[in-house]
This record gives sequence, C-alpha cells and structure tokens, in this order.
Amino acid sequence: MNVLIDPSVILKIFAATINLKNETAGYLTGYLEEDNLIIKDVAIPVQESSRVSVKLESNVLMETVNHLVKYKHGEIICGWFHTHPGMGAHFMSQTDIKTQTVYQKLFPEAVALVVDPLEYCLTSDLNNRTLSLYRVEAGKPIGLDFKTTLTGREILKLALKNLEDEKLIQQNPSQAERLVEFSDLLKESRQKLLTAILAWNLIAVLIVLTVFTIILF
Repeated sequence: MNVLIDPSVILKIFAATINLKNETAGYLTGYLEEDNLIIKDVAIPVQESSRVSVKLESNVLMETVNHLVKYKHGEIICGWFHTHPGMGAHFMSQTDIKTQTVYQKLFPEAVALVVDPLEYCLTSDLNNRTLSLYRVEAGKPIGLDFKTTLTGREILKLALKNLEDEKLIQQNPSQAERLVEFSDLLKESRQKLLTAILAWNLIAVLIVLTVFTIILF
C-alpha cells in the first residue's frame, strides 16, 4: 500500500502543536484509490493531554465518522496522529501500539503518524520536520514509507475532491451556520420587540399628558 499525505495535513498538525508542553492527537481522513491511501485532511478535536499522554474520547471518533458520511462523500478514517514533543518520532510506546491495533481492527487500512514538532516550531522550516508513519504487525510497529510531494495529477484530483466537498457542505448547512441564522432571527425579533415596547411607552406618556392637561384646564 502506497501512502500519500497532503502537505496541508502536516501544516495543520504543526499549527495545532504550538503548545509544546503537551502531546496532541487527532484523526487522519482521506480515501483509498486502488493501492494508494491518500490522506487529505486531519481532524483535531478537543482532548485531554499531558506531557507524555493524550486521550481522545470514543464519542469524538463517532462524531468524526458521522461528519465524513454527511459532508465528505467517499472519505474514511485513515488512521490517527499524535505528537512526541522533543522526544523524536522514531518510536511508538506500548500504549501507542495498543491504540493502533484497535484502529486497525476498526479501519483495516489505518496508519499511525507520529510527529515531533519541536524543530519546525523553532525554525518554521518545513525541511526541519520529524515524522514517521507506522502500522502494527504481530504486536510490533512497522515503519512505512510515504510521500508528501504532490504531482500535478494528484493536485488536480485533490482540488476536484475539495470542490465536491464544498458543494456538499453548501447543500447541507452545518450546525454552526444554523446557529448563526437562528441568532440573527433572535436579534431581529428582539429589535422588533424593543421597538414595540418603546412605541407603547410613548403612547402611555401621551395619554398621561392628555389626562393632566384635561384636569388642569
């Protein structure tokens, strides 16, 4: 199996690991094409983490799968990534191996991307990146080769795929968009209510002034 990682995935991971004190993790998403696993995006949810560990809740995995089904037709969970800040990406801990074994049972093509973002964060030079890709066989991590350089044909395919995803998302407004729309409706309703209250107050003042005028004269 050949693995191709869109460079934007690496950039997104680095952008999310500015805090080098704790580990970071997330899900790799993409699709299979013949014997090629193409990783085109990454989902980085809210998580619990420390200097040497990170935890992704099971419900977050289901939410990611549901999002792919609803908005990104044809994409699958390709695996996961996690960081080893300052410790290198040349190894997987026993916990990492157990986690990857579970993912391979859930998603047969799943891979594990290990990233040490320290050098990149210090230099902002993509050449100074430390990352390794693994699968687990017989309880041991096996390193995989991968590409991050896209050919013209691969760029065109990813661009067309992104356009399809954008159209699908536009046809199915996200929850955030619906919340914004609802918020706008609330603001409009509140403004109309305030205007009505102000009008009634003015009428009440006019009535009081009219009554006083009649009494005095």
